[in-house]
Amino acid sequence: MAAGFVSSIIKWTAEKFSSLIPAQTAGCSTPEPCTRASEDFEMLQKTMLSIQEVLENTEEKDMQSFSEKLRLEELSGAARDAEDVLEEYEYEVLRAKVIARRQAGSGRKRKFEEVCETSTDDIPVLVPVPNDLIIRMKEIKKRFDTITKEWDTLRLRESDGPRRRDDHAWTPKPTSSLLHEPNVHGREKDKEHIIQMLLEDHENSRNSVSVLPIVGMGGIGKTTLAQLVYNDPRVCHRFRQKGWVCVSENFDVLELTRKMFASITKRNCYYTELNEIADALREELMEPGKIIVPTRNESTAKIMQTVPPHRLDRLGFGDCWLIFLQQAFEGRDPNALPELVEIGKKIVVKCKGLPLAVKVLGGLLRFESDDWKWTDILDSELWELDEEEDPILPALRLSYDRMPPALKQCFMYFSLFPKDYDFYKNNMVRLLMSQGLFRSDGTEQEEDIGRAFLDDLLQRSILEYDSNYESKELLKMHDLVHDLAQSVVGEEFIRVDYGELRNLPGEVRHLSLVWSNSISNLNLLPLKKLKSLRTFLIIKRDDIFMHPEVHVDVLNDLFRNLKRLRALNLRWTRIGALPESIGNLKLLRYLDIGDTDVKRLPESIFGLYNLQTLGIKYDALAESPEAIKELVNLRHLLLKEGTHPKYLPSGIRHLTKLQTLKPIHLGRESRHFKIQDLKDLAHLKGSLLILNLKNVTSVEDAEQANLKSKKDLKLLDLSWKCSDILYCNTSHGRSSGESSNVPSEATSSLLTADWFEERVLASLEPHTNLEEFIVSYYSGIRFPRWVGDVSFSKLAKIILMNCRKCILLPPLGQLPSLRYLSMSNIESLQHIGCEFYGSGATAKGFPSLETAVISCMDNWVEWGGGGDGDFPRLRELNIAECPKLRRLPQHLYSSLTQLVLCNCEKLDELPMLPSLTHLTLRGDFDEKILSSLRLHFLHSLEITGLKTLPVEFRNLYSLKKLCISQCYELEKVVSLSELPSLEELSIWSSPQVQFRLHSSEDIITGNCPSLQEWCRRRDIDLTYSD
Repeated sequence: MAAGFVSSIIKWTAEKFSSLIPAQTAGCSTPEPCTRASEDFEMLQKTMLSIQEVLENTEEKDMQSFSEKLRLEELSGAARDAEDVLEEYEYEVLRAKVIARRQAGSGRKRKFEEVCETSTDDIPVLVPVPNDLIIRMKEIKKRFDTITKEWDTLRLRESDGPRRRDDHAWTPKPTSSLLHEPNVHGREKDKEHIIQMLLEDHENSRNSVSVLPIVGMGGIGKTTLAQLVYNDPRVCHRFRQKGWVCVSENFDVLELTRKMFASITKRNCYYTELNEIADALREELMEPGKIIVPTRNESTAKIMQTVPPHRLDRLGFGDCWLIFLQQAFEGRDPNALPELVEIGKKIVVKCKGLPLAVKVLGGLLRFESDDWKWTDILDSELWELDEEEDPILPALRLSYDRMPPALKQCFMYFSLFPKDYDFYKNNMVRLLMSQGLFRSDGTEQEEDIGRAFLDDLLQRSILEYDSNYESKELLKMHDLVHDLAQSVVGEEFIRVDYGELRNLPGEVRHLSLVWSNSISNLNLLPLKKLKSLRTFLIIKRDDIFMHPEVHVDVLNDLFRNLKRLRALNLRWTRIGALPESIGNLKLLRYLDIGDTDVKRLPESIFGLYNLQTLGIKYDALAESPEAIKELVNLRHLLLKEGTHPKYLPSGIRHLTKLQTLKPIHLGRESRHFKIQDLKDLAHLKGSLLILNLKNVTSVEDAEQANLKSKKDLKLLDLSWKCSDILYCNTSHGRSSGESSNVPSEATSSLLTADWFEERVLASLEPHTNLEEFIVSYYSGIRFPRWVGDVSFSKLAKIILMNCRKCILLPPLGQLPSLRYLSMSNIESLQHIGCEFYGSGATAKGFPSLETAVISCMDNWVEWGGGGDGDFPRLRELNIAECPKLRRLPQHLYSSLTQLVLCNCEKLDELPMLPSLTHLTLRGDFDEKILSSLRLHFLHSLEITGLKTLPVEFRNLYSLKKLCISQCYELEKVVSLSELPSLEELSIWSSPQVQFRLHSSEDIITGNCPSLQEWCRRRDIDLTYSD
């Protein structure tokens, strides 16, 4: 443990003392004890600052002897214990503020609602320091004194502390739009060689499984190469069933096989026996497959290989330099920085061809412009570490050693998770925030600071995006970087498998338990001796489906002892109830019981005033409509759907620090959360899903929600569907006896209901920062003006569902950033005209739209309006179940490459589509539409229900894929010799078809007897599929 790291811990704790204690002790009613407490706190603070200053001066030397490291660990432990004392006192202050607010609300002079609008931060209270905290504080002061007396390096002078105070606070580097492996250098030949081996072996050994190892040292790029091969279009085309499985160091054969099944079939695997999974896989697999195994171990490769392994060599200097440029000089011109280029090239040479080392050091030096910092890396003694032991270690250690102390603490927290684990970015921020790692000065939210921390780790290549997902919210850590994290944490952070709980060191402060399906009952009692524990996480891997049971009496025992917990995750366990003793966890900031069977929250949980994140089922909130308001620091309420009637308790309206609240089921009773209760939740951000809008009783209530002020909302999902008929209003938004805003002359029920919902939606106008908008089960005839308004310049995705009475679409064409549009079940809509494009005099409609999906429009007849230049970027159009649609505009689709039409039987003509490469026609359609298309450049054609063979099939010169299905009356197919580019032919459920097959690389058949017989006679391999 480095001296600078311990220095930062001590400094942070000491500064918290200085900011809190004087103000709280100054007004005590008994001045003598209070003065003594103040003096004790000041002495402890002074000692800590003095130690911190000495350590800060030795930071660059990094003390190496065993005794020095032991002293550093003791100092760190004492500082953590001092922080516990401080935060327990902060809890007492916070408790006093909550009680003061509650008592003020019960008085006659002020309305309770007015009092609850007052933040606890603004309530002045004077709280004496409890005696037990004073005693513990004195003991900690003695520990500091003892440590410093035993350690000559830390003999302190009176002036040391105040004389050299300096603030070295770290601020995150500026971030950019990060791409996961945007360019992979130096592996093109390796990729082509492996792909060629796979394809040739596929042709020569169709009846056997082949295993191809990729062998190389750690950090050389084996996994990256495997990903390049796995995602190559040629491999995707040849192998229709693919799976990606990460094998951990201590894997279970049954669980690994289950993961293979799930990855290949894209379904969960619930088999419990190995033989059952094997049999199921045989039924699922179309043919024997090919397995790529990246491994460092030559002996492993020899055992598994059926073909010679591919050995991955180190990269040459040129490729390594390109990687370094990509990482270290992002956004900068290397030609303008010749000194840095010269130093950088020398650093690249020292990386000795290992791309991970180059990436990590390039990320470390990104945005660094001082040449001495680059030279410091070049001249580091860490390059002298034994390369034979681990050649990647110097680069990784250099990156870690030069992290700011706050970033080191974040990095170490990742050691609690197993290798190959997917980290959800937001959840990691919440966990790290629970440890007090993000220190805000009030100008920005802790969550924003936390995301900046993780972005910094991404830029340093310490973390990376999971390439198996498009989302930038899933992160991974390279296994060698994970090894580094494990090596630097010591006994403070420990991850264990079940069975090792009895041998834990008492110094552990952060603990995770990774469990397997073989465990049905967890005995957590050995944990109660860990008095300093701050984190306990039960971690579930993706392939685990059984939840172990934890008895409530065990939890009761734990909660009585683990009073310093900040983060507790019991989500993946079977728990029927929480004991009242959970109220002992005064410092708890993160609690997740979201997938448990807890049906009721104990009263004591509402005394956890520090709680920031709560994951829970809706069921558990049913009996606590008002008490939840006591959780004054709650920022993230993560709700899981339960089984009971769904509504939120009304007390949530007082949680003014909430940022995450979803989904929201609006109720109609006084104890239920209503739309107007969103008024004071000004910090909501991310996604907001509001259900049961039928229960809104007045337009004024909707206006009070004040969505327009919530500038951090990115996705808004509004639904009028009732999630539970028992709690939904059936009188068009008004309870009996309540007044409405509908004018008296609007007597028809249709006008009344439609007018009311239109006014409600108009009142729910969000901030123009919105990026995604979804509306469903809306009964208005038209949309309010704000929907489609050009001021929503960031709106990129819109989904309109089940707006059955709508007869006029909003002007979505004038939204400058709209890329995805989906409309379905708008049953009353008959015509789409100029109103859809907007009223701009010169602007073209839908300038950014790339994908449009329109379905289930039973009465839609015509799509008109618009003009030349509209839809300039439209690539994909999908129209389904529109039986009355007769024609589409002639000028919209110059860039269209993919067209899907399903059950549009009245559509007999299509516009000219010069860029079309993929066409799908399903269900009933008029075959004349084929004559209106130019199909010369078509690459893929999927067609169902064909009765006769269109002559246009003779013009498909570029066609590579042809799929014919459910053509029960079709007898003749064009000679495939007239389709010279065809690579894949699929014929499904077309029993009468006759054809002349000349050449096809790949054939799939399903219920096509004549094709099957023809292939058998010519000894052509078939791929069968049901």
